[in-house]
Amino acid sequence: TIPEGFRPIDIEELNPIFGLVSGVIIEKNDKKVYANMKLIGEGSYAKVFLYNDPIYNIPIALKRADPSLDNKELERFKQEFQILKEFHSPYLIEAYAFDSKKNEYTMEYMDETVEKYISRENTALSLKERKNIIAQICKGLTYIHNKGILHRNISLTNVFVKHYEDVNVIKLGDFGLIKNPQNTLTSLQSEIKG
Repeated sequence: TIPEGFRPIDIEELNPIFGLVSGVIIEKNDKKVYANMKLIGEGSYAKVFLYNDPIYNIPIALKRADPSLDNKELERFKQEFQILKEFHSPYLIEAYAFDSKKNEYTMEYMDETVEKYISRENTALSLKERKNIIAQICKGLTYIHNKGILHRNISLTNVFVKHYEDVNVIKLGDFGLIKNPQNTLTSLQSEIKG
């Protein structure tokens, strides 16, 4: 019960002191909206989560750097985002925004890996469809090679499929181990990643 004579308090700023561990805060027009996240992948450098953006009502992938990464590995993680953000190709996953406080970034959500797609559809895929998968992978690699970048981690789990009503688009992802001639992040004495 509010005591009699209690003067109303003007709230200047309202920030939560607790947040959902399995959630993400989405800010738009000075409003914060929470969305539940689900772990969908994990690698040497980061974990990937899925959440449904409540503003645009689309699935978004969020890649969060492992807290144990050293400074050089964090720099490589940031470089991965910067490279993806600069690239514009239908054969590469699109990156959206980087949060340097949390060392995470949002990107286009892909429906599945090529590995899962081929395992499920192997007996039904025609020769033409198989050639189309290879051609799209080659187009993605040609695009990044023309930019002077080497992927260095192509595998069936780093190539993804986006299913549309009329076409399946193959996209390259996981650019964490790229070789970019403009930087010095490659070491001769390092542990194996990827």
